[in-house]
Amino acid sequence: MAWKKRKNSRRRRRFSYRFKLLCIGAAGVAALGVGIGIAAALLTGTDSPQAGPVSAASAEPEPDPGIIVAIDPGHGGTDLGAEGYCTESEITAWTAQALYDLLEADKRFTPVLTKDYDDYASVDDRAQAVNEMEAELLVSIHCNSDVYDSSSGFECYALPPSWEGHAESVSLAQAIVSAVSGSTSLRIRGENGVRYMYFSASGDRQVADFSDQTAYGAETFGLLDRVDCPAVLIEQFFVTSSEDNRNFGSESGCAELAQCYYEGICSYLGLDGGTEDLPTGVASIAG
Repeated sequence: MAWKKRKNSRRRRRFSYRFKLLCIGAAGVAALGVGIGIAAALLTGTDSPQAGPVSAASAEPEPDPGIIVAIDPGHGGTDLGAEGYCTESEITAWTAQALYDLLEADKRFTPVLTKDYDDYASVDDRAQAVNEMEAELLVSIHCNSDVYDSSSGFECYALPPSWEGHAESVSLAQAIVSAVSGSTSLRIRGENGVRYMYFSASGDRQVADFSDQTAYGAETFGLLDRVDCPAVLIEQFFVTSSEDNRNFGSESGCAELAQCYYEGICSYLGLDGGTEDLPTGVASIAG
């Protein structure tokens, strides 16, 4: 997990720098106390200075914020996204909020959002937000659509094979797909649910399955390509599928999917599900 190691190294450097400054400050306070004690001893004629206790409370390091997970609620504001039996922007907001709550309740994580749920933000702005917050992984949440009601199911897009960060992106995608396939009734699309998206110079798009190593274009999803951490884009179900909408087009359905994403994130990071650390009721948010 090269990206995660870089982030942790950067965090340790920031921590070390802050801690050194605090220690220097504490040492200065201690030296001042000794100097005052010596002066008092000279004035009173006592044999040895009596330096008072120096509090080191100010030298305590800042608490570790935990693993910073960026959540990207797709679309929003005037951009409603795909429309069908439900609206994509509403579904992504519900899912992002449920995932945020799960991660926030787990002391090992600090969730952050790329934007407010009801706002529109460009790909560049969202990528910049992720990088400035020094997120250690990103989950971008979207929904699919088609002209046919029969099109349904779940897929998770990773960085294509020729992109830097491909391996980590695929590992995160596989962990999330595994959690979804093991806990929900959603059909897993393609070979194994992990897919790649390519865009040609003319804007045409090409979807490739996991085992296809062919580079069909020079670009992929811009958000995945522009962040400095492992990232995936989830197309969680079809808003144009009556079956998908019946099962997941509600706040409770979105909470069920968010639970899977949380478990997938934990699995990717080599952590247990963490349910023993969550407040009563949060671990079973999916109902």
